[in-house]
Amino acid sequence: MESVNWWIVGGGIAAIGVIANIVLYHTTDYLIAPQSGCTMGIRSVAAELAWITSPNIFIFIFWHSAPWWVVLGIPVFGLAERLWVHRWAVVNKSKQRISVTAMTLSEAELPRSGASDISDLRVCHLSDIHLSSTHTLEGNLDGEATLQALSEALEWALGHDIDLVLITGDLTDAGEQMEWQALSALLKSFGEKALAKIAFVPGNHDLITLRTKTSRVFKDGNQFDAEEKAAYWFVQYVLKGTGDEWEIATSAGNNRLAEVFSEVEQFLYVYELNKPHLRGLTEFPWKQIIAWWRVPQHIWELTPSYIVTDKLVTAAREWEGTFPWPSRDFFLMKDFLAVAYPQVFYENDSFIVIGLNSCIWRADNLLTSAFGRLGCDQIERLSQLLNKARDKCKLIMLHHHLGLPEYLVNARLFGMDIDLIRLTDGPQLTRVLSEHDKVIIFNGHKHIGYHASMDCGAKVISSASVAYGDKARERSNCYIYRVTPDGEAYVSDETKITAHT
Repeated sequence: MESVNWWIVGGGIAAIGVIANIVLYHTTDYLIAPQSGCTMGIRSVAAELAWITSPNIFIFIFWHSAPWWVVLGIPVFGLAERLWVHRWAVVNKSKQRISVTAMTLSEAELPRSGASDISDLRVCHLSDIHLSSTHTLEGNLDGEATLQALSEALEWALGHDIDLVLITGDLTDAGEQMEWQALSALLKSFGEKALAKIAFVPGNHDLITLRTKTSRVFKDGNQFDAEEKAAYWFVQYVLKGTGDEWEIATSAGNNRLAEVFSEVEQFLYVYELNKPHLRGLTEFPWKQIIAWWRVPQHIWELTPSYIVTDKLVTAAREWEGTFPWPSRDFFLMKDFLAVAYPQVFYENDSFIVIGLNSCIWRADNLLTSAFGRLGCDQIERLSQLLNKARDKCKLIMLHHHLGLPEYLVNARLFGMDIDLIRLTDGPQLTRVLSEHDKVIIFNGHKHIGYHASMDCGAKVISSASVAYGDKARERSNCYIYRVTPDGEAYVSDETKITAHT
């Protein structure tokens, strides 16, 4: 160790930190930059390197004689922390992979349906619309084309006299207000009767895709924390705009969304007048951090990224009601979405359709923005809901896939499957589902259509993207299924609709 010039090593690490921060600063506007998907990747790598190496900049400037264990120890600790955060990317195949019997919809098609019985449920499955206000972050698809593709898909689906349209996430490309406004206007153009048949769950592009301070701001000039703002628009244009009849399943029972919003109306009024906003680089008021900042759940949430006013915190602390939001430490819109699921979209004597929010993961780079997570509390509420509907056929909607079929696994490390976009707590969900029969899971996210039988007995129907099609092969990406009360699914019709540049 003595033969190594640790001053030079420290300087080299510090130089990497400087370069990473410069790149990070100059890619701030990636949302409006050409080839933004590539820029997102560059920004994510820069963010990782900046986190690991930035402390060495200060060490190099102020502590020239730092010992080797400090020079190396701090970046090694930072690297270990990042690897721990990304540990979900390495998936044990014995725990996570869907049964190898899973096949693409074209290679091993679900049985084609004959005459429908009046007791059957007819559903259309769409996913990954990626509605954009400009061009999509991936593939550079024109925003107008994505809107037209969704319009054609819905017109096709609703023309088949179906009971429900299931849209499993990524309705928008960046979760921005203009995208939600365009979606809302399109849905309303089909009429209230059609609107009542459409059910949504959020995807990572709706809630946790990386955004920066340059993305849209509110009219009052305050800038939201990116995830908080995305959650706000989702509540405004989806939950409040279309889902009044949906029910939120809580440990105390089900509550209609309209009733929940009525109950928290006064707090929402205070929220509207006191929206959290991003903290500027020159703003670091210790009083606000101590008095106003919510208590973090995890050590990596300690970044003071937004300011919350006294009025909002006071309203949350003083609020009393039956619904478990807001509370002293959880009063943001993204906190609301963490407790607003499972949701019941449809229920009768034979069927129940349940929506889950697999996007409660906090994203800080391109990798973590694609992970999915339900959380222990949501899985527990789902378990209680399934127990009450034990005799019914259960259709479960979520965005992320629980695992990948054998033929889709294309990256391995030391015998482990690598999946950078999976549902991280899939094993916990699988254990709950294994206690029930007649379970069909509808998901998207991978942009590949397939159906599978899981080891726990549940059936999986994965949808390709309405915007991009099926990236595995040229085939249909919009399907209509006839589901029987005993849990069997049959293909009734299919078509291929995609957006074009």
